[in-house]
Amino acid sequence: MDIISTLIRKSIADVTRRKGRSLLIILGIFIGVLGLTAVNIANDTSGRQFLSIVAPDDVPNATFFTASPSPATLTALRHVPNVATVEVRTQLQAGWKLANGETASIDLNGYPNWQPTILNTFQLTGGRWPGRGEVVMASRDHFVQPVALGDTVTIILPNGGTVSLRVVGLAYTIEQTNAQALGYMSADALQQIASTARGNIPAPTRGTPPSLFSTEILIKTQNQSYASVQATFATLAQLLKTSHVHVLSSHFFSTAGQQDTRLAISGLLTILLILASMSVLLVCVLILNTVNTLLTE
Repeated sequence: MDIISTLIRKSIADVTRRKGRSLLIILGIFIGVLGLTAVNIANDTSGRQFLSIVAPDDVPNATFFTASPSPATLTALRHVPNVATVEVRTQLQAGWKLANGETASIDLNGYPNWQPTILNTFQLTGGRWPGRGEVVMASRDHFVQPVALGDTVTIILPNGGTVSLRVVGLAYTIEQTNAQALGYMSADALQQIASTARGNIPAPTRGTPPSLFSTEILIKTQNQSYASVQATFATLAQLLKTSHVHVLSSHFFSTAGQQDTRLAISGLLTILLILASMSVLLVCVLILNTVNTLLTE
């Protein structure tokens, strides 16, 4: 007991009487651990989000807006050399009537189910997936007009009619579109809305932009260099043509440069992690040196 009490008094004396050294040790431990934790959080969260914005890996290399392709045609597209992923959704390009009386362009994307997607991904951040008469709005639509769960948005159809949809969810996405706003619907519900837009379509005006309903085919290639993507795009376009699928519009995009960007950003984050680990190692050396000095005393 005397030995234990002596050691306790000695430990307390080392901490209280040598305040400068104790403060340096505590600061060293705090800074080292805090720095390593901050770098890990930045690497896992902020770094991942930054990569998804600067160099997203869910961008399709080829996109075709077509009439309804047959299942056999979609199967043939999946077997084209250099094709890695093929995803299909429906899209209605329409107008969104704002509260101030103006009209904003909006792309409504329809999905047959709500399984996770690989291309042009989105994540539900609030609410639930929509049914008939319902829509999930992208969270960035707030910059066009504030929207909240339970609100009603008015969609302008090409024949001059309107459809009211109730907002039942909000989703996060970084998908780039030409439209000002973006929404997600059930494929069946979107098909029903598109059927009411058929008929005599008037000439587009400034207040009522034209609507276009199509099946969007999204394709990701294995080799993403410009030459390879261009060659694959030409093969896909020819396949659709021979399958008598009417293509409304199409484009391709090489993401080879994004891979270099991702490597550069990942390398920088790795260097920061190594530096933080070295700081923790130096703190450990400081603690061992201090303990060795105390044992010597």
